[in-house]
Amino acid sequence: MKRSGRVDVLLRVLAYIEVSGVARIRDLMDLTGYSRTAMFRLLRMAKDELDVSVEAVRGRGYVIRDWGVLSGKAVVSRHESEVKTWTEKKSSRKSRSA
Repeated sequence: MKRSGRVDVLLRVLAYIEVSGVARIRDLMDLTGYSRTAMFRLLRMAKDELDVSVEAVRGRGYVIRDWGVLSGKAVVSRHESEVKTWTEKKSSRKSRSA
């Protein structure tokens, strides 16, 4: 995938984490179609290139501690429709498994 494509997916993932408060790696994998390794690389790219602090919380998932050079509000508002769709997908999967 082109670098610009990965950055776009990364921004969507960051918006999803911000809106949901905490996101499990499995949810991020399901929503993006990325493998576990690719997700870890993507989250590392957030830190290395954008100075976004995404932290693992044991037993819960990932949270954003600091947005670095980005504006969290701007990222969320730009990707609001995708995040809403992802949140709805996650909710529908939970209701089907219950």
